[in-house]
Amino acid sequence: MKNRGFTLLEVMTALLITMVLASLAVATYRMPVTKTHQAAAKLDLINLASVIEEYYEQHHTYKDITLARLNFHSNVGEYQVKVISASDSHFKIAAVPIIAHSHDDCGIFYLDQTGDQTVSGSGKQCW
Repeated sequence: MKNRGFTLLEVMTALLITMVLASLAVATYRMPVTKTHQAAAKLDLINLASVIEEYYEQHHTYKDITLARLNFHSNVGEYQVKVISASDSHFKIAAVPIIAHSHDDCGIFYLDQTGDQTVSGSGKQCW
């Protein structure tokens, strides 16, 4: 009677194929997730800019704005929203990635009082 089963070569081949397919699936999944996090961060910046403009209407200055003073809470776990600078007539806010990813060519998202949208990375279509 002949023994039935898999040879070591067959098992290793099946394992290699499984690993290649898994790595392709993870790579394919990663980009849409990153884009979703970026979209949420940009929306948070736009919402914060709106809150800042409401503050400006009441106080006629952007000076001394902070997230705490504005009672603004970000819901984006992958990005930290910050007030970079604020003066009487200007503000600049940013969404900074908490963990930098090699496949993210946008980096930090910036927004100012004129609505100018920029990034720290080399990405051309980030906003």
